[in-house]
Amino acid sequence: MNGKSTNNNEKKLNSDFSEREEMYSIGEASRLTGSTIKTIRYYDEIELLKPAWFTEGGHRLYSIEEIKRLELIHTLRYLDFGIEDIRKLLSGESQVAKALDFQIEVLETQVKSLVNMITILRGAKEKGIDEDSLCKIHHLVDSFSANVAEQKKYVYDKMEEMKIFDDVPLEWRYAFLHLFQVYILKDGKITARRTAIWNEIKELLNDPEFITVIRYRILPMVHMQQNSTIDVAVWKKKYQIYYRRLVAASQEKLSAESNVVQAIINDIASLVAKAGQSPDTVEYFQQFLEYLTYSVTDLTERFDTLCSLLNPEWKLLTEANTLLFSGVQCKLSRLKET
Repeated sequence: MNGKSTNNNEKKLNSDFSEREEMYSIGEASRLTGSTIKTIRYYDEIELLKPAWFTEGGHRLYSIEEIKRLELIHTLRYLDFGIEDIRKLLSGESQVAKALDFQIEVLETQVKSLVNMITILRGAKEKGIDEDSLCKIHHLVDSFSANVAEQKKYVYDKMEEMKIFDDVPLEWRYAFLHLFQVYILKDGKITARRTAIWNEIKELLNDPEFITVIRYRILPMVHMQQNSTIDVAVWKKKYQIYYRRLVAASQEKLSAESNVVQAIINDIASLVAKAGQSPDTVEYFQQFLEYLTYSVTDLTERFDTLCSLLNPEWKLLTEANTLLFSGVQCKLSRLKET
């Protein structure tokens, strides 16, 4: 018995030494991939790339598998992917095609921003602006940019044109628009990048097909005002609380079947139900699922991407909406089984 145990230990030791012969020190990993030692240590600290082994002295060792992963991380960083985006890609949490599309949007926006700035600078040069009149560039920038107040007015005017809120009390209109204002039209510095994104959003707000989808998206919330038992201030507060919970569940990677997510689904379903409508039936959740399905189009995905570029919080909301969709599917399946 002891002899057999000894043989097993010897095999394990031999296997360990064999593996360690193929290991690379952090310095070697740095030279092979072009990443700095400091960066590789940082990836270990944030658990993006853990060493395969440690020496008795506590030095990191990397196998060929970690070297390949490090090369991929280095390439994605070169392409300006964020750390969290890389983490989701490597874990399989994000679809590669969608991640690439989003990054293309990011880079295209940067290109438009640079073109915008080049146009302003060329205009300044043509006007003969020198060190004594640099302040005039401010007026050129203004001619290309819209401040937040102007953006808010544009959105409100566009909502009026869409006639979504014709029969909705004024206080409810502000409640709906408040959500857009909080996550997109936030006060802040106007930059060339923000201006380029805003111009894209304006194009969408003038697209009849996009307006039709947005109208359909908003209608369930419009129906809420018909329920006289819910005060607008209470509704707005509850809506934000429920979505914060959904965002937290998404970040914690909770499954759609979990009790936590299903409880949130029930709360949101009750909040957007029409007056007198039971939010716990197969019929209701079939309608809810149809609404969510119809609300996702190429145009709305582009809109979500642009809004995410303006405010990273919007990206969290879109990820939460993906969890909402899965949660509603799960809820509907459970109802059909009972």
